[in-house]
Amino acid sequence: ELGLLNNVDNFHKQFHLGHISNVLSNKCKKYEWSDYLTKNEYTKLVNGYDSDKLTYILEEIEKQENYLNNNTLLIANERISIKEYRGQRVVTSWDIAKVHKREPREINQNFNYIKNRLILNEDYYLISKEKLAESKILIQEFIPNNVKEIPLFTEQGYLILTKTFNDDLSWEVQRLLVKSYFKLKEIAESQSKFKLPTTYAEALRELATVVEEKEKLEIENREMKPKVEFADTFLLNAKTDISMGEFAKLTEKEFGIGRNTIFSLLRSLKILMSNNLPYQQYMKYFTITEGIKNGKDYLTTLIKVEGQAYLLKRLKKELSK
Repeated sequence: ELGLLNNVDNFHKQFHLGHISNVLSNKCKKYEWSDYLTKNEYTKLVNGYDSDKLTYILEEIEKQENYLNNNTLLIANERISIKEYRGQRVVTSWDIAKVHKREPREINQNFNYIKNRLILNEDYYLISKEKLAESKILIQEFIPNNVKEIPLFTEQGYLILTKTFNDDLSWEVQRLLVKSYFKLKEIAESQSKFKLPTTYAEALRELATVVEEKEKLEIENREMKPKVEFADTFLLNAKTDISMGEFAKLTEKEFGIGRNTIFSLLRSLKILMSNNLPYQQYMKYFTITEGIKNGKDYLTTLIKVEGQAYLLKRLKKELSK
């Protein structure tokens, strides 16, 4: 006995392996068809029954399959619904428990333990059951009555929450969720921003933009050429060690960037430390001398000839980007 239900447009059926349940109404979208009979298996099972009902059922299955393909993702053989809140992908404690093969209670306990370290509206959001219904975010079929607010975790919040999960499955799940769940939204948005011109006018505007960018690049190259030529001449004339201040003055004059910017560049390249002394691996390019001034010890950094060549080469490379 199939016990088919005629409930106008809300006719839905759960087709579970081994048996057919007749308890669904309008919650079909919350069920995972990957765990149920395929259309071919179901067709064989109900062969001989009312053809109109069978056609309707198969159409409903196809609708739900399309819904799941567009609104769920398979993570570590577990399907979770895609959730977005305030423009961000989010996951619930039930999602986390499901894909990590853990109890929701364990996830919630972990959340409560580190809650004071998480930032509300950045690492997670709290949404009431009432607002949840208004937002139409698909959480799960059943939410316990004692649950008043539901935390929705952002990518950052999820990674902090599962930071202590060190088993092999958790490493795999974390990687999959970041690459296949959280990042897919960014990829889709970036791809949607680019579109081919559909009219002649759009094509002309696109061409004009390309030409303008090319001209801008040519101007930048012309401005950079004398700076590069200066660097080559400077290297030919370099014969003695010079101080960092002298080096900065020479490069500042020709490269058009200030002393502080040059020092900042050398620090960002990990050549100089925060105190403007060179890192150990670059000491071969420098000479460090000690002295006493006003009764206090001080260090003077001199750049060797080969060091001047090396630093200019690195600066040229950075400034030509």
